[in-house]
Amino acid sequence: MSLSPWLCVGDHGHGIKWRIVRLLLILVVFTKIFIHRAKYPLAITSKLLEVFGPSFALGYDIGCQFSRTIHKTSLAELAIKKSLHSVVPGFHGYGHNRLCQLSYHPLYVTGMGLEDLEGCERAFSRSNEVAKVTRYASRFHRQQAIVNHFRQWDSDKYLELCMFICMLSVVL
Repeated sequence: MSLSPWLCVGDHGHGIKWRIVRLLLILVVFTKIFIHRAKYPLAITSKLLEVFGPSFALGYDIGCQFSRTIHKTSLAELAIKKSLHSVVPGFHGYGHNRLCQLSYHPLYVTGMGLEDLEGCERAFSRSNEVAKVTRYASRFHRQQAIVNHFRQWDSDKYLELCMFICMLSVVL
């Protein structure tokens, strides 16, 4: 019997999934563009505190410093109430001092599991492959190649996730 990789695909939960994806995309864009201005990440954090329930972690390259910034603003009370924990992504965490790592590195934060919060970094790194083939391409063809690259990336990741869930359901 062959197991279809699309067996796990369903319509349930799409509203929540896309809301999370949109918020993540906004966070990635703003932190890449406005990293030196705290007001944009604070505005996004305010929205995240509003949308998500209690006890969630927020990964940010300067999560240790950003945690202190949050606690100096009007968001402090809500962040404490919702148990917001700021975390430094795994790769970036090793550049911080040991005390910072013990408090903010995902390896040492209870509940983070195996997540290193570097998914965006991996996606950006893989997208560098597109530069090789689009170096002399027109603007249109460069944009087309980038869109195709990320469509394929999404498709591959979705397939891998579905296969993982299907195999997990067989094991359990």
